[in-house]
Amino acid sequence: MCGWCGEQGIEEILRGTWARGGSPPIRFTVVRCVACGLDRTDPVPDVRRYARGESTWSGGAGGDIWSGSIAQALIERAPGPRILDIGCNVGNVVEAAARLGSVAEGIDLDPVAIDRGRARGRNIHNRTIADQTGSWDGILLNHVLEHIADLREFLAHVDGLSAPGGVVQINVPCHRGVVPRLMGDHWFAWAPDEHVWHFTPRTLRQVVESSTSLRAVTIRQKGVIEPPSAGVKGRAKRVVARLASSANRGDQIDAIFAKPR
Repeated sequence: MCGWCGEQGIEEILRGTWARGGSPPIRFTVVRCVACGLDRTDPVPDVRRYARGESTWSGGAGGDIWSGSIAQALIERAPGPRILDIGCNVGNVVEAAARLGSVAEGIDLDPVAIDRGRARGRNIHNRTIADQTGSWDGILLNHVLEHIADLREFLAHVDGLSAPGGVVQINVPCHRGVVPRLMGDHWFAWAPDEHVWHFTPRTLRQVVESSTSLRAVTIRQKGVIEPPSAGVKGRAKRVVARLASSANRGDQIDAIFAKPR
């Protein structure tokens, strides 16, 4: 059964073994709903791991090369200064947004990540989206939706937290890009131990617009998330990834949705 639309018909589109970053190999399957076209991992990973502090990304609270540009892009779109990063991890984007003059806050289920970010003075909190309050001009979901088991409930909360005229910036992996097609089951962002859903621009828009009042402003398949690797193959992969992104065939979807005033 499809975990999104509830229809019974599903078809297998990929079966393989995923092993990245020294992790043990994971055998996994990706299935597609024949009714709505949304793809998901089978079996669905245990999303309760985040509340236990088991996120693979809670290791450090230092800087990175992308948080500043993500914060800047959201601030430029938002109609006001109130910024909320849902799934903020250690709060790098929250810190970047605050430095740019925003009233920024972040929430995450991972208590380890939150403790590490708060130790650096960041305005982040270990709470669920259901417990979050306020009306926010800009909301960030940076590589969050692919982890959410109940998309309808989660997105309903996002909608409720978005101020009239506010924007929601969503970044998710896209397995329809050039690099994922070349790499097959070895593509980094299959992550079958963590990723429930696998979006395309069409299915992302369908999921968001059918469960919220948000409407798409831009949806681009321009990102590059496959990590670089060494050697000739690694250099070739980087070139292909950059060319694919410039042709709107990257392995990340960058989307902006807006709430009507």
